[in-house]
Amino acid sequence: MTSPSGKSSVLPDAVVRWIDERELTHGNVEPTLVVALWNKAVATAGDSLVATLSPDNALQLAYQAQLQAATAMLHARGLRVRSRSKHHYVAIATARELAATDGAADLARAMVTLDGLRTDRAIAVYEPDPASPASAAHARSAMATLLPNALAWLLRTVPALAPLLHPIPNKIVDVAAALSTRSVAKPRRTR
Repeated sequence: MTSPSGKSSVLPDAVVRWIDERELTHGNVEPTLVVALWNKAVATAGDSLVATLSPDNALQLAYQAQLQAATAMLHARGLRVRSRSKHHYVAIATARELAATDGAADLARAMVTLDGLRTDRAIAVYEPDPASPASAAHARSAMATLLPNALAWLLRTVPALAPLLHPIPNKIVDVAAALSTRSVAKPRRTR
């Protein structure tokens, strides 16, 4: 299959397996979906930085922005998640496989971090105890790392969409610098 950029788009073995198992579908790239999902990810990332948000909401929005970016990556390769019970896992793992296959090691590592945030997000949504400020800071830091790498990958994968993809505002990128100087470690959560 050929991508909109004219490049061959060989899919990783794990992605082909998920297509065979009906966890994913593979079809034509729909540029409008790639653009809409990416631009939504950038907007959600900005929302996650609102100072008055609770740690629960900040964590959820930072996670959601990253998931939207991962989903934009899938659409850039003509992939859609079909799985109902593990759709977040499939989207993140597929984005990780695409990044690793394309030589985007930093993006693949960021997807591993995002996969680790799935538990924190589930606790924030389904458990009575609130997320800690450290958990929210970790999610925001992960977001500020993943988004620039995802944008670079999208620009390499579908360069024709460059004029339509929203840039990442400096306030989002600055989060990574601010949080890294405070040495944000992955917080430990107990149930």
